[in-house]
Amino acid sequence: MDRKIDNSEGPYAKKGLIPGEIKFRTAQDIVRWKYACYENPDVLTFKPIAGESPMISLAKNHELFKRNTRFIWVVSPGASASSFVLDKISEHENRYGLKSHSLPTKYAGKPAIKHSVSGGNMWEVAENDKVLYIYSHPMDILLSFHRKINQNYDSWEKGNPHYAQFLECDVSLDFNKNYLYKDLLKLEQHLDRWWRPNQMNSLCIKYEKLFENEALINQFLEVPESEYISFGEFTPRITNWENSNNKEQLKKTYKNLINKYENKPDYEIFRSWE
Repeated sequence: MDRKIDNSEGPYAKKGLIPGEIKFRTAQDIVRWKYACYENPDVLTFKPIAGESPMISLAKNHELFKRNTRFIWVVSPGASASSFVLDKISEHENRYGLKSHSLPTKYAGKPAIKHSVSGGNMWEVAENDKVLYIYSHPMDILLSFHRKINQNYDSWEKGNPHYAQFLECDVSLDFNKNYLYKDLLKLEQHLDRWWRPNQMNSLCIKYEKLFENEALINQFLEVPESEYISFGEFTPRITNWENSNNKEQLKKTYKNLINKYENKPDYEIFRSWE
């Protein structure tokens, strides 16, 4: 059976990173194609620091390399509009966005993101990359995940990568029995690790302030006026923890996290040299 990579989905989507459709009949064909990319002087290849796949290939004359910014990372723990924002960023062919729900780290002495939603481990964040970190009110995040997990509880019990790998949750614990009393999703860890200097160019912003700071985001991402990113009208969340029947217990269990979040500024910018 033919194995195909096209431009309709996955890490190569929308950007024409592969000219047309390539058919791979065997695993060896894929390996040969990768080596051809590595050896072609007119092609730049990017891959995770740890492991071979996935690989991003771009022609050296691609518009991305005529600018200061290489890749734009959109990061959140989830339930914070990261997919929506990534779609908006990726609407223009001269921008390449990657999404992660994982944590920042160091690997081989380089600042890195542990995992990309598109695949691959330990992606280096270069000095000219940009990271947009979006974090909603943590109790709204929690209740959004509660709804999502209970729509398909197997996703928690069987270790969906979002929970077991990206957020590093202990999925052996029963979510419904514990989420009101324990930070199962490690939302405090995510906020602590990301909303601080990480030797990356990062803009940390509250979801609730995302739409009113559209111009700031465009400026941070160095988007030309002709490619201005517009988020449209503010969209209220489906979940509102203020209306939850468990509000008092949530305030008790997550008191420290709620205080941390509510005391954060609307946004904060950190530079790679900090």
